[in-house]
Amino acid sequence: DPAEATSIATELIEAENAAVLTGAISSDIGLTVAPIAEDYEVPHIPQFVGSSEFLSRDSRYNFRMGLAPAPTNARAVAQFIEDQGFQNVGAIIADYSYGRAWEQSINAIFPDNVDVQMEVAPFGEDSCTTYLRSMPEDIELLITASHPPGVFTIYNQLQGLDDVNPEYIIGRSDAKLSANALGDSVTEGFIAQTQPDPFSDQYAEIGQRFYDETGEWFGVLNAVGYVVGDLISAAIEDAGESNPVSIAESIRNIELDTLFASPIQYTEWGELENLVQLMVGFGSGTPDYYPDGSISLTEEFRSEPLPAYDPSSDILS
Repeated sequence: DPAEATSIATELIEAENAAVLTGAISSDIGLTVAPIAEDYEVPHIPQFVGSSEFLSRDSRYNFRMGLAPAPTNARAVAQFIEDQGFQNVGAIIADYSYGRAWEQSINAIFPDNVDVQMEVAPFGEDSCTTYLRSMPEDIELLITASHPPGVFTIYNQLQGLDDVNPEYIIGRSDAKLSANALGDSVTEGFIAQTQPDPFSDQYAEIGQRFYDETGEWFGVLNAVGYVVGDLISAAIEDAGESNPVSIAESIRNIELDTLFASPIQYTEWGELENLVQLMVGFGSGTPDYYPDGSISLTEEFRSEPLPAYDPSSDILS
């Protein structure tokens, strides 16, 4: 509830002297709290806010974290397409701002020699079979990350079609959530596009500690929460104090090796810079740090460092 978020953020700052705000996994909440953070000069690091409108070139107290904007994600997918040599790609576009940002980014960024079939579906659509049947039979990659609320529905409905059979389907960023939702079928070409690196030694170490304490799988949502805490701790240590203005300055100038596939670095307006993304696939087995599982993770692709999204750009590129 954005109105509730406004009250909570203001109370945390005014009554509790909050030095940093974090927690949100919603663009609506992130966009609501962002101007409050700027007005009060308190750094705000929502965990998952992917809206391209979250930051402006004048932002100084808001920082991107677990979900890159659509243009950045589209750049990583474009690299994946070129790496795999795909010629025919499909995308289901959600008919709201984030989905339309994907549509615009695909048009601006994808290689000219790739045929892309895009179908626009309503935000709350619960049957996407018609849109899937409109895809060419020879598509090699289907993008559903451009329709976040429908990712699992689209994937499940795709399994029932014989005439549309892409090699890969790019969906949600959280491998744990995807595996839990889709079960064994997740191994049939589903890919999670992610910023934390589940194949690093540091990730395995934290994942093992998490399992020892909770008995649970350490997934991307958990990893992003850990990175936020790591970043705040490092910024306070660098600043030598818990003053919000000093913390924000430290964050802007930091280069932090943590659980992401690339060091945390920011532009002056709080966008992630030189971000590396992974395409994570699924197989049988289990991660070493989660012996109770039945799904293992496979690295399908690792992007080159991605340029920071510039909110002053005329196109989403």
